[in-house]
Amino acid sequence: MKTITKSYQSERVIQKSRFLSYLEPMTSLEEMEQRHKELRKIHRKANHVCYAYRFGMAQPVGHFSDDGEPSQTAGLPMYQVLEGEDMTDVAVYVVRYFGGIKLGTGGLVRAYSQAVKDVIEQAAFQDIYRRYKLELNYSYSYHNQVQNLLTDVASREPIYREDIHWTVYLEDEQLIEQLIDLTEGSIKIKQYGQVFIASDKRGTLELGGHDETID
Repeated sequence: MKTITKSYQSERVIQKSRFLSYLEPMTSLEEMEQRHKELRKIHRKANHVCYAYRFGMAQPVGHFSDDGEPSQTAGLPMYQVLEGEDMTDVAVYVVRYFGGIKLGTGGLVRAYSQAVKDVIEQAAFQDIYRRYKLELNYSYSYHNQVQNLLTDVASREPIYREDIHWTVYLEDEQLIEQLIDLTEGSIKIKQYGQVFIASDKRGTLELGGHDETID
């Protein structure tokens, strides 16, 4: 699963019709509807402003609109591209300025699908992972060993107080037993269950706002 953190745009001309695509990060129906209204105002002379969206982490859900195009020739193929790319917390809009040549049902499906693929090709993605969130509290004397054990584990920066406080995100719960053995049972571990995170070279982001915690 993957998402984006900023907006992208693209344009394609097919049989004299202009297709303007907008791919945007968002997490709510209210945001999606507001942006749809804004694009309608910006493109007052456009014939159609179709959209598709996909929100959520555990079980992404979404919907789409043909906005006056023949049924299932615009919004549905747009949504299917998002689904096929396993994207979430995104909305995509395609604005069409009709060029005078009818594309037919198959032509419309291909055109709207390609318009979404075009804008996706420009996007930089963050991969999303489901991990076990733990808060560790242990003595400084074990810090090097704990760090070595968790070298490849996503984490926040450690907090240095009287002891080490470190939030980590494990793929494998078996590491918990290894942490206990490594610290001779002295480590304190608070478990939060599974959460969704996005991790890249800048660090680890715990995703919030909706259904991010799995009991």
